[in-house]
Amino acid sequence: MYIKPSIFLCVNLIVISAANKNNMFDLFEYYKLPPLYTEEDYHRCLLQSKTNESVYCSVVTTIKPDNSSEVWKLIEEYSRDKIKHFRHDITFHGICVSWCKDKLMSMEYNEYLFENIFDIDHEYYNTVYKNAFRDNEEIQNMRSKYDRILNKCVNMYLLKEFNLKGYSTVISCSSNNKSEQKNNMITEFLNNVFIGLLLVISSLVFTGTYYHFHYVQIVTKPSYSPIQELIMQIFSLQINYNRLISSPISELGRDLRYLQAARYIFIFFIIFGHLTYLYTRVPILNPQYFEQKYYSLWGMLQLNGSHIVQTFFLISGLLMGLAFKDIIDKKNFSLSYSWIAMAYRFIRLTPVYGIVLFYETTSLMRPSTLHPFWQERFKVERNQCQLNWWLNILYLNNVFNIPTTCMPHSWYLAADFQVFLFSLVFMMLSWRFKNFKFIILTLGGLIVLLFPAVITYLKEYPAIYMASPEYVDSNTDMIYKKDYKYHLLQDAFQHYYIPFYTNAGNYYFAMILGLHYDLLKNEKIVKLFKIPAHINSKSSTSINLAAIRYYQL
Repeated sequence: MYIKPSIFLCVNLIVISAANKNNMFDLFEYYKLPPLYTEEDYHRCLLQSKTNESVYCSVVTTIKPDNSSEVWKLIEEYSRDKIKHFRHDITFHGICVSWCKDKLMSMEYNEYLFENIFDIDHEYYNTVYKNAFRDNEEIQNMRSKYDRILNKCVNMYLLKEFNLKGYSTVISCSSNNKSEQKNNMITEFLNNVFIGLLLVISSLVFTGTYYHFHYVQIVTKPSYSPIQELIMQIFSLQINYNRLISSPISELGRDLRYLQAARYIFIFFIIFGHLTYLYTRVPILNPQYFEQKYYSLWGMLQLNGSHIVQTFFLISGLLMGLAFKDIIDKKNFSLSYSWIAMAYRFIRLTPVYGIVLFYETTSLMRPSTLHPFWQERFKVERNQCQLNWWLNILYLNNVFNIPTTCMPHSWYLAADFQVFLFSLVFMMLSWRFKNFKFIILTLGGLIVLLFPAVITYLKEYPAIYMASPEYVDSNTDMIYKKDYKYHLLQDAFQHYYIPFYTNAGNYYFAMILGLHYDLLKNEKIVKLFKIPAHINSKSSTSINLAAIRYYQL
C-alpha cells in the first residue's frame, strides 16, 4: 500500500511522542540539587555607595565529591546523563563582594569555609578568557583579590543548604568605578571609525534618495553626471524598494518565486531555534525546563533541528546550477567565468558582511552598566573579533582558530563560499570535458557522500549532530572539562558540523538538479527521480526520528 511521505511523517511523530509521554525525570528529587545559577542583586550592589567602590563578581564553583552525601549522589546521577542534563557539579554565582565581606565578618572563625583546589581542570577559563581580556593579568589580579573571600561565601551557602563544599574562582568582576569601564584605545578608535562609516553611508542614502526624488518630480529631467546617476541607482530608497517588491520578469524567475517564501519560513525556524538554545547558555532560574525538553520529541526538534540549515545549502546549489546552465545556453561561457563568478560572489557578500563584522569589533552594543555577564559573553566576542576578523573576511573562520572565532554563527557563510568553489571546479570540468561529464559529476557526488561518512566513522561521532546542555566528547565519552558551556571547543562541532566538506552534499546535488532543470520541468526525466525521492523521503525521516528516539532513551 502506498503511503505518502507526509502521512508517514505524521505516523512517526505520533508513535515517538507517545513513547516519550511518561519519560520524564523526578522534579521532587531535582529540587534537592544545588541551583546551577544564583545571582545577587547587581544594581543594588553597585548603587549602595556613591563614595566607596562596590564590586560584583561572577564566580564558577566546582563542588567537591562527597560519597557520604545523598545530595552528592543525586548530583552524580543527574550529571551522568550527558545528553539530556546539565553538569550539576559545576555551578555559577553572582556575588556582591561587600555583602560577602559583611557575612564573613559576622563570624568569629571562617577559615574552615575555604576549600583548596582539588583534582579539577579549569583550563577553559585560562584559555578562553585570556583572549577576552587581552591581558590575562587582569583576571589574575581579580582572582588574587577576591578568590579566597568569595570561595568562603559560596561554601557558607553550600554548607548551610546542602552540606557540601566546593572550589570557587572568579570569572570576571564589575565595579561602580567608571574609570574601569572605559574602552581601550583600539576599541575607541574602532568606535569612532564605525560611527564615521555609518554617517558616510547615511549621507549617500540621503543624497541618492534626493537625486531620485528630484528626478521624478521635475518635468524637465535634470542631466546627472555618471557619479550622480550611480549614487541614485545604488542608494535611492525608492529605487531599491521598487526592486525589492517587483515581480520577476523571466519565466524562470516566476517559477522560483516560492523559494523566497521557503527562505523566510526556514530562517524563522533557524532564528527561533538559536534564540531558544541561547537560554541554555545564560543564567536562568529554571534550567530543568530545558532539560525536560530533551525528553520531548517537539523539544528535541526545537533544540536540535540544526539540520534545517541544509535547506539553504540546497537553495544555493540549485540557483548556482541554474545560473551556470543559463550562461552555457547563451553561449557566453569561457574558462574566465570561474574567476568572474568567484569575484562576483565575494563582492556581493563581503561589504554587508564586513559592516556587521566591523560592528562586532566595537563596544557600541555595550550596555550602560557592565554586568559581569556582559564581560563573560560580549567582551569575549568583541575581542575575538578584533583579533580574528580577517579570517571572516577571507571566509576561513570555519577552518582556523575556531575556539576563538569571531561571530561563530557566520560559519555558514564560510562553508557556503567554500562549497561554492568546490562545486564550481566540478562544473568547469564537466563543461571542459563534455564526453566525461557523467563520470566527473558522479565522482564529485561520491566525494560529498563519502567525506561525512568517513569522518563520522573514524571519529566515532553519532550519525546526527546533537547539541546537548553539556557538550560531549564522542571519542572518550567524557564531558570536555575545558569547554563547559562553550561549544566551539567541541570536537564534533569543529570537524563535523561546520566544515564545508560535510555540508556539501545537498549543495552539490541541488546544483546537478539545477543543471537539469529544463529536463525535470518538461518531465523528461521525472520518473528517474520519483523512486529515489520517495524512498529517501521515508528512509531519511525514519533515520532522523530514530536518532532522536535513541538520544531520548
